Amino acid sequence: MWSKLLRGHAICAAATFITIGASQVLSLGAFAAPSVLVAIGLALGLTFFASIVFWGAAVGLYLCNIGKPGVALHTVLTSVTGALAICLGAMAFPTVVLVGSFALALGIGFVNTMLIWLISISLGTIQPNLGFWPEFRSK
Repeated sequence: MWSKLLRGHAICAAATFITIGASQVLSLGAFAAPSVLVAIGLALGLTFFASIVFWGAAVGLYLCNIGKPGVALHTVLTSVTGALAICLGAMAFPTVVLVGSFALALGIGFVNTMLIWLISISLGTIQPNLGFWPEFRSK
């Protein structure tokens, strides 16, 4: 169980590191990590923030009687929690995370989510029976 959990977080951290690096290479101005070590720390910190919010939302979805979240709900949830993590990172480290609005953070969170899906699909870590739409549990 722990290996699956750590593998998922490692995929998220790697995708976030790639997003931070691509933002700097393309001069998008979203992140200003002066070194690779700062970029790695920022990726781990943003992944940690996003994981806390994600698992809180996952518990809420479980209480709403959703059995399997599906690709659509997972994408929306991951994009929003990533955007919240970026906004929290901008408040905590305003000289490193230069994102000024939630809309911009949501765009970056969506791109990061698509990268997470790409890495997960290429590594074969996605459940094979995961549908597109959420499925509710029967009572």
